[in-house]
Amino acid sequence: MSGKVFNRICAIMFLLGWLNFMLFCCIGQHIGGEALHGKIEDGHYYLATGYISRGIQSPDAPHHYIEVSSDTFHYSEVHAYSVLVTFPLGLLACALAVLFAKKQKREITSIA
Repeated sequence: MSGKVFNRICAIMFLLGWLNFMLFCCIGQHIGGEALHGKIEDGHYYLATGYISRGIQSPDAPHHYIEVSSDTFHYSEVHAYSVLVTFPLGLLACALAVLFAKKQKREITSIA
């Protein structure tokens, strides 16, 4: 695989991971929270609020929840898990692209 193709694949993977994370944050703001820290009680579905806009709260901070439909809850849950996969893969792709570029640069300078 050529260096250009490898770098392009890495850039696309990084952008997709970043875009998925940004969409998760925007959609989470729009629907009022996210399911990763949410809960299900007695057939009612609750998204946790405040994690996206204020970051991780201290363990003693009271948790706030908003009731949503099961479809909204499950969508948020699946999207959150997809971010846990795509974002680290995007960062890994970026790191590999940097390492590959350094290796290419060393090979060029050693030839000259």
